[in-house]
Amino acid sequence: MPKIKTHVKRTNFARSRKSPEEIIAQLIKQQFESPANNILVAIGGAGGSGKSTFSRRLSLLLDNAPVLRLDDYKTARKERQSNKLFGAHPKANKLDLIKEHLNYIVLDKSFDKPIYNAVSGDADSTEQFEPKKINIIDGEISCYKELREFNSINIFIDSDWKTQLNTRISRDIDIRKYSKEKAIETFLQSNLKEFTKYGAASKNYADIVIYCNEEYELRIESVAEELFKKFNDILKNDLARVDLSGLIVPVMTPFNEDYSINSRMFIDHLDFLMSNNVRRILVCGTSSEFPSLRTKEKHLLLKLAKEYFSGVVLYQAGNTSLQKSIEDAKWAIDFGVDGILSLPPYYYANADEKGIIEYLETLGNEINIPYILYNFPKHTQNPITENILKSVKHFGMKDSSGTLDLLKHTDKYYVGKDSEVSNSLIKGGYGFIIGNANLFPKLYVEMEQKIIAKDFDGAKEVQLKINESSKVLVGSNKLSKMKAALNIILDDYSNVMRPPLVTIKTEDNFNIGIKKLVTEINQ
Repeated sequence: MPKIKTHVKRTNFARSRKSPEEIIAQLIKQQFESPANNILVAIGGAGGSGKSTFSRRLSLLLDNAPVLRLDDYKTARKERQSNKLFGAHPKANKLDLIKEHLNYIVLDKSFDKPIYNAVSGDADSTEQFEPKKINIIDGEISCYKELREFNSINIFIDSDWKTQLNTRISRDIDIRKYSKEKAIETFLQSNLKEFTKYGAASKNYADIVIYCNEEYELRIESVAEELFKKFNDILKNDLARVDLSGLIVPVMTPFNEDYSINSRMFIDHLDFLMSNNVRRILVCGTSSEFPSLRTKEKHLLLKLAKEYFSGVVLYQAGNTSLQKSIEDAKWAIDFGVDGILSLPPYYYANADEKGIIEYLETLGNEINIPYILYNFPKHTQNPITENILKSVKHFGMKDSSGTLDLLKHTDKYYVGKDSEVSNSLIKGGYGFIIGNANLFPKLYVEMEQKIIAKDFDGAKEVQLKINESSKVLVGSNKLSKMKAALNIILDDYSNVMRPPLVTIKTEDNFNIGIKKLVTEINQ
């Protein structure tokens, strides 16, 4: 049997040109063209994420591959209730019997499998299972570490909690005859408590991750790098890799008067950015006032961004503590973020370069998606140097140093200074991460479009407009001014700042200047 897989490094994708079932069926047929033993394709994920529907569709494309439903191996409902266990808990499943039957499938032996009665809550009958060369294992525990050694390929289906809840309520009420209250209680315990604890990490070991949205549309989110390299001819034609080039907007954080996060305003701002064709955002960057955010608040912002923003979402995980940075980055990766940024450690100014390299390198070893270093020496007092860029494996670097000195020392350079956007991109820069794009996204999207079209003269003209718009925000309290400006642009966006930053009252000439800029940009 294959060895238990370790943490898998995957390549992320934005969308499929074919259905995920078609792509994966083609991949499996080529991967296991002449297997020595029968093949087990594990389809895992939280309850209500669309596993069974996907399994049925994939089965048809694999010449009616038999599907073994692991829901049939649940322990009796009375037993689970007495032990206060739900389906996602390993002990709520007959693991020894599952392992025995998976071994039979690998060895091409038929067996009598249980059939779970959803009404009575117990397996009260059996039916014969006849293995084929390719077999599908469908169940929320199918990619758990206890079963992973049997699987030839692990596929994890991810989805947001609303999708899971809607599915579970419908299924549990219609099929299992639960009350609505009982269905919601089951969801809270099984999906949000047990699966989060025992099953969510299995996504890290999956060869393929699929995302299911609220409309139950599936897309391949990522593929193990070894598979991507081996089947590049299939995947490169049918999948578009996540595009991290161009404009990335570091989204701001709106606060209520009591300094709590205003989720509605955050969502309204995301809608504003999307309506202006912004396709990439950064959560918990400098513009978000991230040093003042608690961990659960950072996670709330990322959850809202993933749910309400339809494009690429990146996350800044850098902290004063290496362990906290690792924990935060891992959480964001598990939640499906497309890339991780990290500042060097701060507070200990002018740290030894060896220590910074060790910090960033150790963090990077835990990240299996694009890893972008973030240089902001004004705030960290620990600049990223040419030697650090050579020493630390990374995808790219965001540079807010104010110069372009490091542009040639990293493959993918993101500029963070407004006045250098066109200059950086014309010289080969990969993208730009600019706070003012929160206010004037149309202007920065126009810059992106000019660069894509290689209209460098047009890009220089847009740069003049950017320079003009930046004049309104010069001087001290820039973040406070940005929020005050957004309050004007979005009417009721809160301009509240958390201490030590201060909330400012704007003068009439500031308000008039912002309104004038918006009018000119929209003409």
